[in-house]
Amino acid sequence: MKMGKTLAILMGSILAISLTAAVSFAQTDRLVIEDAGKPVGIFTERDYLRKIALEGRSSRETPVDDVMSELKPTIEELWPELIGAAPEA
Repeated sequence: MKMGKTLAILMGSILAISLTAAVSFAQTDRLVIEDAGKPVGIFTERDYLRKIALEGRSSRETPVDDVMSELKPTIEELWPELIGAAPEA
């Protein structure tokens, strides 16, 4: 499966319908959701299908933060906490 480009969109009181339109318009399959300039989640076509369509929810009434997938920390972000030092490059 070919993956499309990723776009960032700002968090707020954004409804899922807006993101669905943005995904379609940008010809991508995912949007990174940011809050205060920091990535907090990702909204994908799969999120739409599983968390809105299959559950019978309305994308016109569902806030994105109810259906976006949470971003998981990377090893680079966790490393200092794990060993108390930054990883070597």
